[in-house]
Amino acid sequence: MLGLFPWPAAHPLALLDLAAWLDPADLPNLSQNGAGTVPAQAPGDPVGLVRPRAGTAVARQDIALSRPSLARWPRGGRRNLLRRNRFDHLPIGPLAAGVDLNGLSLSGPAAGIAVTVEARGEEDGIPFAQLRYQGTAAATAFFNFAAAASLGVAPGAVIARSYHLGITDRLGTLGPLNRVTFGIGATVDGVTGPGDLQSYTAPRAYERIAKPFAIPAGATLNALTLLAYLRVEAGQAVDVSVKIGGYQIEPGAAATPVQSVASVYDVVEPACPALWHLSDDGGDSLPLDLPPGLYGLAFVDPLGAVTVTTATDPANALVADRLAGLMLRRGAFTAAEEALIRAFWSEYTE
Repeated sequence: MLGLFPWPAAHPLALLDLAAWLDPADLPNLSQNGAGTVPAQAPGDPVGLVRPRAGTAVARQDIALSRPSLARWPRGGRRNLLRRNRFDHLPIGPLAAGVDLNGLSLSGPAAGIAVTVEARGEEDGIPFAQLRYQGTAAATAFFNFAAAASLGVAPGAVIARSYHLGITDRLGTLGPLNRVTFGIGATVDGVTGPGDLQSYTAPRAYERIAKPFAIPAGATLNALTLLAYLRVEAGQAVDVSVKIGGYQIEPGAAATPVQSVASVYDVVEPACPALWHLSDDGGDSLPLDLPPGLYGLAFVDPLGAVTVTTATDPANALVADRLAGLMLRRGAFTAAEEALIRAFWSEYTE
């Protein structure tokens, strides 16, 4: 876990005589309330109190609606734009109805077709679910397993969509009409339509599939979805298991390693260190109680961007929308001290 690097007394940073070193990765020093009685330990927890790892200044917010949220992102930041691609709360067994896991939606049974969740979990840190569709369709049916994006993408931009897919067809009835289809669903002026569809009609081993997609220029884009569904024609018998996972939509044409998204506050990536930080959800603050005067101020965000400056009478520790660390001391930092601070926080990007 990055950020937890206590230095010995002989370390040069120990000589800075800090008024406060606040580190969101130091979870035992975080509390959900200003009184410090409820620990903040999990992504999404509000943070009302941050005790310093060095110095004496405490950051405290007694107003519940003004508290930032605790978050963790992979080193290098969040790339996956989806609201969620995890199946943690999906029940194993027959589905009686459709399920919406905060932006990750799965259709329930249709007339003549039962839907069963056979498995869910992670493989190599990548979330997946396996769904079985069995029966004879009374009418043409579409079974969705789609995910919605939480971050905007500008019209004309190029994105990469990727997913893991495996298909087991026990009756051999997949074909031109009965098929598994993936595409991009774009809501333009309130009307949702699929685009750039890619269909699969034969059994296939579970593997990753990636494809770029250009958002139409001139579109008034309101929402973006990784659209996916199984289509079964009326009167057709099917017994198909669809294993899906690793959903990702990201900027640029090239697909990068899959990031697992539980929420906007909880994004992880296999083999990549997690960076804990405080997220300003809009209008949040963490008041500081410091004597007046000029202070050296240094802080870092989850992307590793370090700022070293000065502040007069600093009153708010939440100096960035996403704060991964903050140092304050009386008087400006020297050039040599700034170099030490930047070197110390370089693990956020290296």
